[in-house]
Amino acid sequence: MSILAGKNLPSESSDALTDGSSDEEVPVNLNYVLEFFDVAHFWLNGYVNKQNCRIWSEANPQVYVETPLHPEKLTVWCALWAGGIIGPCFFKNDEDHNVIVNGDRYRAMITNFFIPELNNHDVQELWFQQDGATCHTVRATIDLLKDTFGDRLISRFGPVNWPPRSCDLTPLDYFLCGYV
Repeated sequence: MSILAGKNLPSESSDALTDGSSDEEVPVNLNYVLEFFDVAHFWLNGYVNKQNCRIWSEANPQVYVETPLHPEKLTVWCALWAGGIIGPCFFKNDEDHNVIVNGDRYRAMITNFFIPELNNHDVQELWFQQDGATCHTVRATIDLLKDTFGDRLISRFGPVNWPPRSCDLTPLDYFLCGYV
């Protein structure tokens, strides 16, 4: 587990974000706005999850590819914020075998890896955003995140609820995981 520190973005009061619907600008301190979190699966046999990788074509190629039902994969977690990238964190057991993420493993990663890494940064204003995956939203994990972030939690069952049936529209889903 490691931290890859990125370049800090400007945090002057003149920095502004706009939603494009008006000319009004909203001043924001970009260093503390939001941290995006997610896990990604990387299959070791070259398999690509069709839900995350779509290929558009004018003609149906009528191609079929046989794949194993459960190919070996590596599950990776990371966080992205204006201050850089925290992670990656690889989900492995004591024998160094790849494991799936469940509520206990996710909470252990938050407790033993993520929160200690946060302590290395000035992040009192940071918001935590995660999707509504079951392993992220078990009661004990949500309680831990509420204790850590208070009302600055965007998650299913959090103070700011993750919209149901919402697609994952974060920089992790549409940039970082594809870049890696």
